[in-house]
Amino acid sequence: FWVMCALGVVSTAAMAALLPRKTGSSRQSVSFGSEVRVLARQQVWTSLILMLMLMIGQFGLFTYITPTLLEITGLDEALVPWVLLLN
Repeated sequence: FWVMCALGVVSTAAMAALLPRKTGSSRQSVSFGSEVRVLARQQVWTSLILMLMLMIGQFGLFTYITPTLLEITGLDEALVPWVLLLN
């Protein structure tokens, strides 16, 4: 937990230091309605569905990898998260 917390703090500090302060020459404000209208675009839905399928596939695979690691290879249960992290 603390390692992930430290990585988050370092990442936030790096983004604050390295990303540009200005977003560009246009300073027009964006309304909530225009943000929601983006969901009407097919490209957005295609990206969301592909990401969902990727996550379902990954966690579905983890469901079958864990018993295989425990039963067939005889790996210690404490090492399973580390092996899944490498996957």
